Amino acid sequence: MASNVTIGGGQASLNFTGSQVDVPASGTATFNTYFVNTAASVLYAGYGTIAPATASPNASLIITANTATTVPGGYAAVLDTTSGDTLTGGGAGTTYFLQNNGPNLGTALTLTPGSTVVYALGADTINAGAAAATVAAGAQGATVLGGASSLLFIGGVGAVSVLAGTGQSTIYGGSGDSVLIGGAGASTLVGGGGTGSTTLVAGAGTTTAYAVGAGNTTLIGGSGDSQLVGVTGTGNELLATDPNGVGGNVHMDLNDASDTVLGGGGASTVFGGQGYDVYAFINGHAGGTADIYGFKPTDIMVFGGYAGNAIASENVVQGADVLVLTDGTVVTIEGYDHTIFK
Repeated sequence: MASNVTIGGGQASLNFTGSQVDVPASGTATFNTYFVNTAASVLYAGYGTIAPATASPNASLIITANTATTVPGGYAAVLDTTSGDTLTGGGAGTTYFLQNNGPNLGTALTLTPGSTVVYALGADTINAGAAAATVAAGAQGATVLGGASSLLFIGGVGAVSVLAGTGQSTIYGGSGDSVLIGGAGASTLVGGGGTGSTTLVAGAGTTTAYAVGAGNTTLIGGSGDSQLVGVTGTGNELLATDPNGVGGNVHMDLNDASDTVLGGGGASTVFGGQGYDVYAFINGHAGGTADIYGFKPTDIMVFGGYAGNAIASENVVQGADVLVLTDGTVVTIEGYDHTIFK
């Protein structure tokens, strides 16, 4: 049985504080289309079943109390004014507005197949499932799990954590701390633009990861091919190949701050910056190849965990210093016509 079919009069409001600059304009316009006059909206107070979308002249729904429920198909817009809810989407074409009710307060929303837009302004958790999802976060941060279809995520000022799925993903961090992880599909990861720390982790698919802003950034390659672009950021950076030792091809571009490169499995190509950089190879973590361009006299190369001398051999080959380590790692320092360590 449906309950609370409509509400009469009034004006709803939504707290867009903390969203990226381009989010409030589009979000507010859509919000006002459906909720500037709540007389047209179905009101659901958390008990019984939600009335069908046909009960609302503009197919809008407002959830006013804590609930665990499924939103029927056909709704164009849903406003959840509370927190602690567990919602399952009911179909394609719905825009969800999840209110910011304060720190650590949010809604868990699982989407169903079709194109969906979510304004996750609280500390919300979004499971994209098979939906082609666009998610914009706000002041309280958001946790997003990508699915089988495309994902576009735009972070706000809160801390965010996003894991891409098997579909194509484009993920932008916010100005708070960001953890962005690529998936099995092609992923583009763009770090947050503020001073918060950012961790960008490539997945099994092809990944391009960009450092942005002055905060400390960690960029980690995955089992698929990845491009780790540190030169777009200005803070200190750590760039590493897949720590599991099964990495694909990794291309790294360092910025002009003090960066650290951690070599590992797979084939990596590194272009150094102008800062004081450290290149580290750890026994058991390494085993691949590292081709280094722009190695400077002020840079440092570190070997850890090796028994005795880490370098099994060192020779100049075609204008490059080639090191073979005892665990099989091959490090090529381009542009050196002499050996560095012997």
